Amino acid sequence: MPDVYNRNSVTKKGYNLLAESIATKKPITFTKVVVGDGDDTGLDINTMTGVVSPKMELPIGNGEKGGDGEYVIQAVLSNKTLEHSFFPKEVGLFAKCGDGEEVLYSYSNGGNNVGLMPDKNTPINAEIYNIRTKIGNATNITFVTSDDTYVTKGELTKHNTDPDAHGGLLQKVKTELATHNTDISSHPTITAMIAKILGATNWQENPVATLKDIKNLLGMGGIVAQRLEENGFVKFANGFTIQWGVSGEDGQYHNWIIPYSTCFFAKSEYRNPREADWNLITEYDQLKFKVWFTNDNVFKYPNIKCSVFSFGIST
Repeated sequence: MPDVYNRNSVTKKGYNLLAESIATKKPITFTKVVVGDGDDTGLDINTMTGVVSPKMELPIGNGEKGGDGEYVIQAVLSNKTLEHSFFPKEVGLFAKCGDGEEVLYSYSNGGNNVGLMPDKNTPINAEIYNIRTKIGNATNITFVTSDDTYVTKGELTKHNTDPDAHGGLLQKVKTELATHNTDISSHPTITAMIAKILGATNWQENPVATLKDIKNLLGMGGIVAQRLEENGFVKFANGFTIQWGVSGEDGQYHNWIIPYSTCFFAKSEYRNPREADWNLITEYDQLKFKVWFTNDNVFKYPNIKCSVFSFGIST
């Protein structure tokens, strides 16, 4: 409700409804909101039974208990069917106890501080009125909603994030989706592809249930890669592996990062801009390799290292 309105003042009949509700335990039902352009000068709100000059009845969209003995009714003011413009000065909230008579429960007037509500020929955005009224110690409060109400962005966001909305449907869907994604039988086509890559036995013993797990296991594009300073390797899903690195001293054996079951090719090289090229011959098997220099000038640089490159099938 715009700030130009004070909290609705409860009428005498409104207080009688409160007393009746508390005594009989019957509910107070807020039934409608009426706005008008009447002035409250000289009026005794305590004895009022209706708004001075009613112009529109507003649909109630929501209602909830507030703090300090208040209840907040949310109504929507729209001009989409309004034939004549007016100043919505007065706001009346109507209610009944049980099946009893409908009465003016509370009233507020914004006086000359309110703006003009144009007719339907000048469309405007609907205004949300939060009408605050006292309910004292009454606890059995309801309200009548209308099919013409609007859902605010805040209410929709609150609803969409409420895990208990629609009987907990949101949480139920999340739980079922998590169960589905971890079920090896949920995606037979993907399962068959992964089984073909990993091997059926490995797949059944260590199922990869989500695309994230598949990516972590196989790497981007079915590749597992590792880089350790100057040394590294790329291992494809079918076991084909490329390794590279820097060897140690001349004539020493060095282990592959990943042992090969079959090593197809291995080579090491060193290029020295101060001397002629030194071609190196690599001795290797599935577990290790060794390099040595063919140029006697290597003894000038006893701690020299060279690059190593190989590929094959890893174990």
